[in-house]
Amino acid sequence: MNKTRIRVENVGNGGAVIGNAEAVHAQTVNVYAPGMEDSVTDYYTQLATDCKLHTVHTAIGDDAPSGVSPRTAQVYVTPDVSIAVTGSKNSKSESGAQEIHIRVPLTDCLASTEPSFQRIVLTASSGMGKTTTVNMQVVALAKSGSAPWMVLRLPALLGLDFSGAKLVEKALERDIQLKLTKSADDSATIARELIKRLDAQPGVILFDALDEVPEAERPRVLSAVTEFLDDRSDEQSGHRVVLTSRPYAYQGASLLQLAVKGFTRVELASFTPEQRDELIDQYFSKVVNSTETGNAMKRQVASSANDDIATLLAEPMLLTYGCMLAAARAEGEAIGGAKFAAPLPNTRYKLFDGLVSLMLEKWDSRRELDEVKPFEVLFDASGGRSALRKILEQAAYWEATWEATQRRVVRENQISPLDGPKILLSHDTLVTLTDDAMPCDLPVRAGSVVDWLAERSGLVRRVQESGRMGYQLHKQLASFLAVGELRALCKDDHEFAQRLIETMRSDPEWFRQFLAMGLARLADNPRALENARDTVLQFPKGDDREPVAAPRCWEALAVFAIARHEAVPANLDGMHLVPETNKDRERALLLELIETQRLTPVLRAEVADALGAMGDPRFDESHLFLPNDRFKGHTPLQEPIPGFVLIPAGPFWMGHDTEAQTNDKGETTNDNPSREVKIAKPFYVARTLTTVDQFALFVDDEDYVDAVRTGARGDAKKAGENWRTPSDWVKQREFGNRPAVGVNWFQARAYARWLDARLRQETDSALAKLSGYEVRLPNEAQWERAARATGLGAKDVHADRWPYGATEQTLKDFANIRQSGIERVSSVGVFLPTAIGLSDIVGNAWQWMDNEYLPRADDRFPTVTDAAEGAAMKDPGKQIMSLRGGSWILRPVHASCSYGIVYPPGNWDLDVGFRVVLSLASSSEA
Repeated sequence: MNKTRIRVENVGNGGAVIGNAEAVHAQTVNVYAPGMEDSVTDYYTQLATDCKLHTVHTAIGDDAPSGVSPRTAQVYVTPDVSIAVTGSKNSKSESGAQEIHIRVPLTDCLASTEPSFQRIVLTASSGMGKTTTVNMQVVALAKSGSAPWMVLRLPALLGLDFSGAKLVEKALERDIQLKLTKSADDSATIARELIKRLDAQPGVILFDALDEVPEAERPRVLSAVTEFLDDRSDEQSGHRVVLTSRPYAYQGASLLQLAVKGFTRVELASFTPEQRDELIDQYFSKVVNSTETGNAMKRQVASSANDDIATLLAEPMLLTYGCMLAAARAEGEAIGGAKFAAPLPNTRYKLFDGLVSLMLEKWDSRRELDEVKPFEVLFDASGGRSALRKILEQAAYWEATWEATQRRVVRENQISPLDGPKILLSHDTLVTLTDDAMPCDLPVRAGSVVDWLAERSGLVRRVQESGRMGYQLHKQLASFLAVGELRALCKDDHEFAQRLIETMRSDPEWFRQFLAMGLARLADNPRALENARDTVLQFPKGDDREPVAAPRCWEALAVFAIARHEAVPANLDGMHLVPETNKDRERALLLELIETQRLTPVLRAEVADALGAMGDPRFDESHLFLPNDRFKGHTPLQEPIPGFVLIPAGPFWMGHDTEAQTNDKGETTNDNPSREVKIAKPFYVARTLTTVDQFALFVDDEDYVDAVRTGARGDAKKAGENWRTPSDWVKQREFGNRPAVGVNWFQARAYARWLDARLRQETDSALAKLSGYEVRLPNEAQWERAARATGLGAKDVHADRWPYGATEQTLKDFANIRQSGIERVSSVGVFLPTAIGLSDIVGNAWQWMDNEYLPRADDRFPTVTDAAEGAAMKDPGKQIMSLRGGSWILRPVHASCSYGIVYPPGNWDLDVGFRVVLSLASSSEA
């Protein structure tokens, strides 16, 4: 066994240090560790054997041709995770450092000796490779034999009597009994031996699939988990614990419950181009011996014309599917009756369609085998779809609608899911569905077909739930298959559109992926798409607008907008055929849904993204994408330029006596006491942070580079990287109404100058009429005065620590901070504005100030002169600027009215943006 020392330091822009780490890379199989009981060894071996099969492998079938059936180790690329670590951005914070998000290899995180990574929650959305990652950990543990370990899927706790104790132990006993077909007594003995070894020395404990536990049962399941860990604390506290979940299940009570027990969340990250190419290389060298095909695929994905394909294939599972399709085309195989015109589909729906066709055709090509011949007629697709696909689609549709029915029973009767009907595709049900789909002349019975599907196709697998045998369809493909059956039940696309919407409305969130697949199927029929949209627009009418009446109608509207945005390219959604009044109505309804704070912050953020793709009505495309009078409260008197709100001159109380901070020497100080500060001249503050659409006009300007490099008036000779486009700019451009982030201070200041010049070029310029005013970044006194405003009068200002009338506990309901659950920068206006209409005055993204970080006892916050900017451009590390407002990554303490941090002007991060003000150009102070 080879051990490699790894130290991760100075990673990312913030200078993060995770600490010493030791990653173990097993080179040999050693499941028979010395002194290990044979019974425990048998259990470990069985787990490792099951985990060696890649998800794609099991979907294709164990004896499918090697070119389509990879195993886990053949196509595994170590993923990165996004983690919050201590960095240098906020050396003045309450704890002495600010948390920032960086990417590191998962192995470094798992091997880190930092106490905060002793217990982690590994989250990942569908297709990101969570299951494969867990399987690889199991195989590695079985190979190493160096430490005791256990793995348990959390759904195994369902069906137990939660009034008892030792639930994890009982679930482990049942799992051993099922896997080894042992007696209950023998299984209990094996479980005790396994746990005895865990209590004797530090080991690894994996708890998998929290998301597969019904929401109502998660608190009880997690309580059983934490009880098990608490029992170990006295005997052995050094265990490494990993719990996995999809993000939606790790919210609310689950987050708080695990955080209290010391769990740290890490999120699997999408593949980088380098990781993507590595997996392609592995596939076309280990699975398919065709380096030429692999290189051709890499070139196609990397082509600038294929951004949509590159985005799609950043998900490891979808990338593996893409490799399978590319390999099939390279081999000249017919898929779905014809060769692929394009080996790399650009939507999830097309990718799944090609994959299922490939899987079925692969079995079709093996029909010369004696075991397949009796089923030959199943492959005949001359009638439009083969009997085999019909069986699968019927089963998927039945499974989806039946589970939705059970969810409704549980919801309407307010009962525990454990007390309601079990959700399982039973043997009898699948036999009945198969018999209905089978051709009359098939010389075998339906039961034999079911057995064959479960044993050979890989699309259906046998599962056990509470002692009953049943079946489960391949999770990634279930919604795609179910949509195929619904379409088969309809006479045309218009009826299909109607039934698709009706089905979704019954349980919008549950049928979200189902709806996305259905809309993608309609992408080539814009009129049917419009029919679906018109149906949805009829939902929020009349009594439905009352908060107590049919909130599910609003949820359906939200899910439809999100699903269409995800599934149908903008140029194919039929918008060009829709009357303007219809488009305006949809945008108005979505905006009402956001502004009235209906539904959760996470769902509102997704709706806002969909609204941005349609054209956010709050911004004027013809006027530099600045806010228009669609924002509530706009008046010409207070807003001579739409989107800029008047803040009057006068004194106010700035700072807060409890804003204690830690200096570089570790001393607790407070350089920001509450004191009276005077705003010398009135100014106007932007309603929103500068958006991507607004900043994009500047980036696309032919003078952009010079504007940033030289500061328009500066004389800098060396700009370094300060002129570059914002970080991750191509991805940001997809979301025009989100704040522009990844922007350094030089870029923010250059945008202010550019916007000033553009506004002055306008005929009858409103800015020119504001004598002496120009567009700038705010200084700290201006920003804090705006954050504390309760109205538009000189005395309308509060002195509380938090804006909006919030408290530290309730701020998550008012601003995009870590506790809100959005976990990324969100479109502006997802949360309610302040009393004077300012959006995201705290939270979402840090905001650059136009002054250096000075001792807060100094009541003056002079803006940086052009000469000083030029000097800073030559040496960006010399000056330290201020950031205000907190961000989506951070806690409420960072999002107060008075909190500020230091940051070098040349630095940037994906939670750093800015807003601008109209201020008197001659004023050097607030």
